[in-house]
Amino acid sequence: MSSVVAALIIGALFKRFDVVANPAIIGKILALIGGIAYTGSAVAFYLAGKYYIAFKRNLKYRSIFTFNRKSRGYDSKGFKPFDPKVHSDELGLNLNK
Repeated sequence: MSSVVAALIIGALFKRFDVVANPAIIGKILALIGGIAYTGSAVAFYLAGKYYIAFKRNLKYRSIFTFNRKSRGYDSKGFKPFDPKVHSDELGLNLNK
C-alpha cells in the first residue's frame, strides 16, 4: 500500500515540476522522497529500541507521545518497573493465589 501512495506522490511531484521539460530535477525529487522515508524509519527504529530495552530489563515503557505518563508512575525516559504479580490476570498466569 505504501508503494502505491509513494508512486502517486512521486507522479504528482513530477507533473508539478514538469520533469519532462527539466529532467535535472528528478534527482532532487527522489532525494527528497528518500530523505523522508529514511527519517521515518529512523524514528521507528528508535522507538522500537526503547521497547526492546524495556523488554530486556523487564520494565514497562510508554513513549513520549503518551498522555500523562508521569502521573501514571513512569520516569522521565518513559520506563516503569513491571511486576508480573500485579499483571498476572492480564497475562493469564494467576500468580496471586
